[in-house]
Amino acid sequence: PTLGMNEEYTLRVGPDAPIDLTASTRHGLNRGLETLLQVIRALVDIGVRGRRDTVTSYRAGQWPGRSSSGSSVTLAITDRPRFKWRGILVDSARHFTPVPLLARILKEMAHVKLNVLHWHLTDAVAFPLDLLDPSLQRLPVRDAKAPDERYSADAVAYVVELASNL
Repeated sequence: PTLGMNEEYTLRVGPDAPIDLTASTRHGLNRGLETLLQVIRALVDIGVRGRRDTVTSYRAGQWPGRSSSGSSVTLAITDRPRFKWRGILVDSARHFTPVPLLARILKEMAHVKLNVLHWHLTDAVAFPLDLLDPSLQRLPVRDAKAPDERYSADAVAYVVELASNL
């Protein structure tokens, strides 16, 4: 998502309508789905472990439907980010980060609704990037400890594509 993108969503769950999730953008919808998954995980945790110390204190068998007192159990959330820039820095120039780990970081960022990955890929200390342009290939691949500690153009494209789809 871009920094100015609307990520607002509304999520309603209740006994009359199983799930209603609305958003004006795909990224708002993704944020709402993440919230729904977090609610489901909390309810499963309560049902499996019998915990009652979380924010919601419904047993899994009570959702959706009626609480033990007979009142309707409902959930209504309208949410949007307070800050446009919510992210982390990964310094692959100094500490090589394998692409599968970068993918996992991106997926976890989406789970907690972070939207900016500052990927510090190159600097004066290290340049672990294989360049395809013949005029640029004379730039040294610095500080790559092993051949598998470099990023190909395909690997970078994969990370960028994955980030744009989360």
